[in-house]
Amino acid sequence: MKKIMLIAVVLCSLVLMAMPAFASVVLDLNPPDQSTTVGGPATVELRVSGTYEFGFGGYILDIGWNPDILTLSESDVNFTNAIGDPTLGSAFITDPFSVHVSLANLANAGDVPINPLDTTGGEPIVLATLNFTGAALGSSAVFFSYEYGGPWLSDAGGYDILDYTTSDANVNVTEGPPAVPIPQTLLLFGSGLFGIVGLRRKSHQS
Repeated sequence: MKKIMLIAVVLCSLVLMAMPAFASVVLDLNPPDQSTTVGGPATVELRVSGTYEFGFGGYILDIGWNPDILTLSESDVNFTNAIGDPTLGSAFITDPFSVHVSLANLANAGDVPINPLDTTGGEPIVLATLNFTGAALGSSAVFFSYEYGGPWLSDAGGYDILDYTTSDANVNVTEGPPAVPIPQTLLLFGSGLFGIVGLRRKSHQS
């Protein structure tokens, strides 16, 4: 009986080892923390990394922020060619505090994966950039919103990627740089120069 159990355990272990690791996907907003000034830029990258046997074909998701601290328009979202033609991407503001972004390129569905997602040990894939502008002093999270059902990720065949994790970002908006003061010596030099010019004009008039 013990031998049978041991054989069963060994067989199960071999089967598990032979099974492919279908998913270990991370969707993140980068950098995780940054600072900008009022009126200054704050660029946040939408990235994906990890492994998935059937490639990565598209995404539909919502990203939120505090509109009192940061502003973003639809034209401030730029798509990369990481998974295909960036002109296929779309972005529209659903609320003053949320943008709906999507890009799907499933032309080769059921065939060879368009973009095999395997960046283990390498750099994450940048899918899009969001170019915020600081609106007021404060701090704003930039986060994946689940208000409309949460992120949807697809493999190259059009099937859902269900096993993934997300990571949000934060932007701190501070005051702009202080005005550079005029050096005292420059003020003295300027007043002296005006004095000389005034004396010369007086002497010519007399």
